[in-house]
Amino acid sequence: VVPVSIGNLSKHLSKLFMGGNRFTGQIPESIGYLTGLTLLNMSDNSIHGEIPQEIGNLKGLQVLELSGNQLVGRIPHSLGDLGALNEINLSQNNLEGMIPPSFGNFKSVLSMDLSSNRLNGSIPNGVLLPSLSSVLNLSKNLFSGPIPQDI
Repeated sequence: VVPVSIGNLSKHLSKLFMGGNRFTGQIPESIGYLTGLTLLNMSDNSIHGEIPQEIGNLKGLQVLELSGNQLVGRIPHSLGDLGALNEINLSQNNLEGMIPPSFGNFKSVLSMDLSSNRLNGSIPNGVLLPSLSSVLNLSKNLFSGPIPQDI
């Protein structure tokens, strides 16, 4: 289990790689105390529960990799506060609801993979950003409605 005490690691820690293990449990809210992170990779584990809003406190985060887990619930709006983000991968989970309109706040996202979830509704205007130049993967979801005109 990823312990709550993970938030006690140094605030100067810049990269946290925990992917490809057998970690279980939830992502602790205390992860939001690691304000020096530029990379957070917890992909390919057995982590469940919701993505904590506190990840939105990681203002310098450039890479967020949470794919291949058992995450549920909605994508927190607070992820739209990650202004430095250039790669986000939330694929292969059980996330539901709409893509938060706050994703339109991203300034430099090059790669966004939200595939293989249960996301639904229409794709909000402003989410398909001009900066997306590497990957945009929205496949294997439950989206409906028109593709936004702003692309």
